[in-house]
Amino acid sequence: MEIILYLSNGYPTLENSYQTAIEYADAGCRIMEVDFPSRNPYLEGQYIADRMAKALEACDDYEKYMESMVKMKKLLPKVHFLVLAYENTVEEIGTEHFIEFCKENDFKDVLLVGLKGETIKNQIIESGLKVSCYVQFHMLSEEIESAKASNGFVYMQAKPNGNINPDFPTLKDCIKHLRD
Repeated sequence: MEIILYLSNGYPTLENSYQTAIEYADAGCRIMEVDFPSRNPYLEGQYIADRMAKALEACDDYEKYMESMVKMKKLLPKVHFLVLAYENTVEEIGTEHFIEFCKENDFKDVLLVGLKGETIKNQIIESGLKVSCYVQFHMLSEEIESAKASNGFVYMQAKPNGNINPDFPTLKDCIKHLRD
């Protein structure tokens, strides 16, 4: 069994992120989800959103985040990294630049969240990377369709933020529907 740990990249500083990544690896973690903090993390709870905001206060240069991810990957060669990015962050970085960064540094798995459409997701998939999509608890049909048209895993919100789809009122109902 593998356990995936989430790393708030840049929180409270990029240097602290390296230390946290080392602690995760020393504890036995072999898969880490590392983020590009978003300026608009609207799908996150307050805890993660606050961490992203503080990270961006300390460093708002996405090139530095890229350097930090490469440093972590070199420092921890036995760890598989999943890159989390909001679509708005990919747009800010530049889609081609983001894809080039991922491919050049062997970051093959992207968790792409906050999609406004399919264009950026499809560009990333067409480049040969895997894209996993996020489905909120209230099971929006466009998110489900986007996940079905992706080539990665489905990243399911585990708890509702006040929104519950009456057709899928429980987490078990949501998961069964997604699997079907």
